[in-house]
Amino acid sequence: AESLTERRGGTGLKRVLSANEVALTQLRLLARETDPLTIENDGNGGETSMQARAAAEQSRLLGQMLESALALAMESEVDRQAMQAELLTLRERDEVSRELLNRERQRPTETQRQQFKSSLAIMCAELRNVENAWHRDSRSLAETRRALAESQSRVAAVQKEGEERV
Repeated sequence: AESLTERRGGTGLKRVLSANEVALTQLRLLARETDPLTIENDGNGGETSMQARAAAEQSRLLGQMLESALALAMESEVDRQAMQAELLTLRERDEVSRELLNRERQRPTETQRQQFKSSLAIMCAELRNVENAWHRDSRSLAETRRALAESQSRVAAVQKEGEERV
């Protein structure tokens, strides 16, 4: 009895299956013992034979009932295992769905993309303004250097003229 439940991997119904199988085995043995063909007349006019037949019939009916109960218990175990497999499949699907949902949540929305593009465009415009200002400052610096060089050369020329006069 236990080997059948172990093969089926039953947990909750293990005791029920085991008890039903033991009872069924006992009833089968009882049915064999009380089989009218194996009981001999005790000499009381066949009363034992009638009682034996009644007991055998009751035993047979109880055996059928227990076999039905055992079959139902086994079907219930198969159904339970199928439900567990379905539950496992649903859990796996749920996990995949959650992972996809998390990925989707991490992905920027269209509004966020537009905001990023706008911010990027503003930063690019500011960078161009800074670059243009740098070029202006650079040209201004070059002009200032040229003007300074011209001033220095005039100062040098004036100094030279002043030295020649002296």
